[in-house]
Amino acid sequence: MGAAKTKKTTPSAEKTQTAKITEKESPAKVSEPRKKTYPAGKIPISKLSMKINPVKEEADDKNKQEDEESKRAGMPEESFSFDRFLEIWNEFAASKKEENQTLYLAMTKQKPVLSKEGMVEVHLDNAIQEDMINECRSELLSFLRQKLSNYSISLSTRIVKASQKKKAYLPKDKLKKLIEKNPGLKRLKDDLDLDFVY
Repeated sequence: MGAAKTKKTTPSAEKTQTAKITEKESPAKVSEPRKKTYPAGKIPISKLSMKINPVKEEADDKNKQEDEESKRAGMPEESFSFDRFLEIWNEFAASKKEENQTLYLAMTKQKPVLSKEGMVEVHLDNAIQEDMINECRSELLSFLRQKLSNYSISLSTRIVKASQKKKAYLPKDKLKKLIEKNPGLKRLKDDLDLDFVY
């Protein structure tokens, strides 16, 4: 009736079957987890991290300053007038006007202060303006140094709180402001015996 079918195996087939069995029975090899790759700009925020080491940053800043000073050694240090400096300063600001309006306003709202040692101190209204100046600091210094032929120029920023002027809204307040500017108005008001109608 029915004979049992026997499967014929070749010696090479037997080796592969035994290899499969031993792989399953042997302890699993530990392999490194695969790193997931993400397309450019598509990295999930949870996968990003940032490590800040203030000691290292300070050391890097000192090294950059030392490198900058060594590069400036032997470079020209011609004298220049404050008017010439302002002309170059405003030229750079005008070149950035279309590109970055905030930077332009930060550079032109208040005149920078220039010390005899070549230190340029820029007075700013807020931290955003300070960030804008710091972002283009190297480009600005390079521009100033080349145009003025003076490589000893350095730049510092300082946030200055602007005094808020009290605006006169009422007629009485407006008259006080006008009298401060022109004291003759008080005499005119008194001579004509003028009074405010509320």
